[in-house]
Amino acid sequence: MSVSTTVAVKNTGKYSKEKRDQSDNFLFTDFTKQHVANAFLRKTKYTYKNLKLIEPNRDQDINFGLDGEFYIPDKEEFRVTGRMGFRCRTHDKLERCDLTITEGIKGGKPGEFHKSRANTMLYAYENEERDPEKGFAIFTVVNFYQTVSLIKTRKIYAPLTPKWREGENQFFYAVAFKDLYEHNLLYYVGVDEKAKSELALDALKNKFPEVVFRNCVESGHWSFFNPHHMEF
Repeated sequence: MSVSTTVAVKNTGKYSKEKRDQSDNFLFTDFTKQHVANAFLRKTKYTYKNLKLIEPNRDQDINFGLDGEFYIPDKEEFRVTGRMGFRCRTHDKLERCDLTITEGIKGGKPGEFHKSRANTMLYAYENEERDPEKGFAIFTVVNFYQTVSLIKTRKIYAPLTPKWREGENQFFYAVAFKDLYEHNLLYYVGVDEKAKSELALDALKNKFPEVVFRNCVESGHWSFFNPHHMEF
């Protein structure tokens, strides 16, 4: 599998080009489309095979906060996800089971918390082997715009945490998926059969509500998202 050259990073500043490229590799897989379809296309005539990605303009926004959009080509007004961001997190962080939103690097450019225009976030944890062709340990769809709004107004718990990276402290907000669920910000949670592991199941059982865990184990995904554009 190759990643489109239009998403090549020209200037990464102090962000990790390796992590960006790895995230891109997961974005351009059928696993991503399948989860998006499970969340947004149920009860419609469309499947994941109909989905196309409007890619972000990397010349304008090069360091996180990148926005794209999944849509249906033969019905172009059907913007499936709306403007969305995508990011993968490594499998070893799965036990934390939270959403992290980059605030920025001290003395550097602001992160996605300040500049992303996305209304939806696709946020996933990689499988143990970091192999895009083996699916995700956990894949989530989150109301990103409202999450940021609640963080700004301090209506949801999201500690600002530093992480040492390349000689500078990078800061990010961390929000537990359980808190996202309780604030009606968690649209969808899915797992891939190939990527299931004891760690992934423990995270689902201990860090998500029981209804989410039960549905993910039984059917591979949970969603309260009511499909929009019901009439075609």
